[in-house]
Amino acid sequence: MLNLLTSDQIRAADTYTISHKPIQSIDLMERASLAFVEVFIKNYPDKTRSVAVYCGTGNNGGDGLAIARLLYRSGYKVDVKIARFSGKSTNDFDGNLARLMSQGIMFDEFKKITDLKEEKASIIIDALLGSGLNKPLNDGWLTLVEWLNSLGRTIVAVDIPTGFRSEGPISKHDVTIKSDLTICFQRPKINFLLPESAFCIKRF
Repeated sequence: MLNLLTSDQIRAADTYTISHKPIQSIDLMERASLAFVEVFIKNYPDKTRSVAVYCGTGNNGGDGLAIARLLYRSGYKVDVKIARFSGKSTNDFDGNLARLMSQGIMFDEFKKITDLKEEKASIIIDALLGSGLNKPLNDGWLTLVEWLNSLGRTIVAVDIPTGFRSEGPISKHDVTIKSDLTICFQRPKINFLLPESAFCIKRF
């Protein structure tokens, strides 16, 4: 039997690991990103397919930056797009951005949807917002998610599709990333197992 954890329990487990073992949070993020990349490569081994990684400025975005760097190192053609809808960013996001820049990997930043260029990548990695979301998307996030869904590309979500709530009621009227594959960290979220999630989570 698979024991499921709530989002609060997962965060508590991360906090415990960081405080009781000699590992920094950014290195824990690196470990999770390596695991993500291993699963990604197994599912999408064709390195001629271009990959666009869309990142927010929180820890989910930090995961995305680490994943982009690791995929680039593995031989994939990677474009990084950072949504700067807020002036805030987490320390681990900033740390992973510095690591990305140290490898000479180019990235684009945008503050509004009209700043985006035409998307040509065949695979999109969603690292915009993570499991901390507890309300419907609005403003730029809403427009961005609707636009990404409209492209008809393969979408792989980092841990959880942006806009999808890991717990609580699921509504088909909520705007979320519609992922072809969600590669989750630690354990699947509780709502992944409910039939109502099928409209936005095909595989996990």
